[in-house]
Amino acid sequence: MESHKSATIEEIISVIDWKKIFYKIVVIYSKLFKCNMITDTNILDEVEARALKSLILLGVATPNKSKIAGCMSFWIRKLKPISYLEDNKQKFLAINELVALHMGFAICCSETNRFEDSSSIISPRIFHDLVQSLRGNVYSPESLTFIFEIICDNLPYTKN
Repeated sequence: MESHKSATIEEIISVIDWKKIFYKIVVIYSKLFKCNMITDTNILDEVEARALKSLILLGVATPNKSKIAGCMSFWIRKLKPISYLEDNKQKFLAINELVALHMGFAICCSETNRFEDSSSIISPRIFHDLVQSLRGNVYSPESLTFIFEIICDNLPYTKN
């Protein structure tokens, strides 16, 4: 009888090339806002480590994409790996929250490579309201997981 080893959470999250998606989203917003942003790679490594720990604490052996999206988005928002070069005149203060939310939707859509339009899963008004809420209110990895599950799990191209 063969024994099948179940995938670890680290293996599950490694299937999603989240850093590649993250950097593509940062480039999109750098162009949109016409500014130079920098990303602290040490903080990005911490984002991954803390997201993995959060996924383990959820107590789910094989987390779906909404759970991964919630944990990754929470830690991007919390640790704020993106900043602006000092010479930028235009700064969007909620850039980390914006990227975190867009990143979460992109993770949910990662099988379809629809990350460019993943922020359009919900109306622009609701997306904006969520970004502002992330900036000013208290969230947890679990609360963001619920948001992504409610919004994404019923979409035809985001089935987990």
